[in-house]
Amino acid sequence: MNSFKDIAYQILKEAGRPLHSKEITKVALKKGWLKTAGKTPEATMNAQLVVDINSKKEKSRFIKTAPSIFWLNEDLKDLSVKDIKKSENIYKVSKGVSTKQKGDIAEARIAELIMLYGDTTLSCYKPISDDEGIDLIVKEKKSLKTMYI
Repeated sequence: MNSFKDIAYQILKEAGRPLHSKEITKVALKKGWLKTAGKTPEATMNAQLVVDINSKKEKSRFIKTAPSIFWLNEDLKDLSVKDIKKSENIYKVSKGVSTKQKGDIAEARIAELIMLYGDTTLSCYKPISDDEGIDLIVKEKKSLKTMYI
């Protein structure tokens, strides 16, 4: 076993459940299977598995069950949804939330992100009426520059 993919395959097979690429790398290093001079073997492991999945599609030995979490493609048919849910946090939207409420929540989140991570000169507003399809108004402070989302 000398390739990242062969090592990952063996570790996933032994684990019997999906694992994060960091966890796969940690096990490989602990067992002495992975010998690398690189500073970020976790990133290399993740990249190798992603490239394999993207290039080989359904013929890849691996599948992604969540960001950076991998499982064996051949065992997908034997893996129940219950097993996948145990291996990672999966959150579902409450059935009691209406489409309008979901939209309002998403708009509020986008406005929050604009305010938190955007330029400090930006202000974000929700229009009083929603009759023209405008959900958010982003304005540059002390300027007439305005963007309608």
